[in-house]
Amino acid sequence: MNSMVLHFTKHEFILVNFWKTGTVLGLSVSVLIVFLLSVLYEAVKALRLYFARNRAVELQNRRIQSNIVIRESSEHIDSVSTEMISYSPILGFSGFRALKQLFTFYRIVQSSLYFAQILLAYTLMLIAMTFNVWIILGIVFGEATGYFLFSEEPNSNENIETSC
Repeated sequence: MNSMVLHFTKHEFILVNFWKTGTVLGLSVSVLIVFLLSVLYEAVKALRLYFARNRAVELQNRRIQSNIVIRESSEHIDSVSTEMISYSPILGFSGFRALKQLFTFYRIVQSSLYFAQILLAYTLMLIAMTFNVWIILGIVFGEATGYFLFSEEPNSNENIETSC
């Protein structure tokens, strides 16, 4: 049974029975693998946020273009209210149109990236539950390195994310 307190031992079962360490070299390789998994987690998270920001800009540009077209084509409509635009792909439509809105390329890519992000997050959490300090440090330094490599500098008007 695994120890439920922080420890520095080199003998460890990590996540599955066949991933075990018994030497300093084995533990070092495991820490490196965990470090790389943490960097990969931050990369997937940053990629998902990058796609979301690009999509938001694309939708905003479409709204601006449609607002211009409506103003030019109609004398009675001065602007399009944002309350009239529905962003939910399921609630605003029914039948085939709802399915078409649900299975867009963007939503499939975002869902796949979210799946990978959550899978990596829970895997790292379970690995940290070995309570091995070296493994936990590998996760922490991997997350910090990944954040340093892949995060953008936040704008003043955006919320700064502090959670997973």
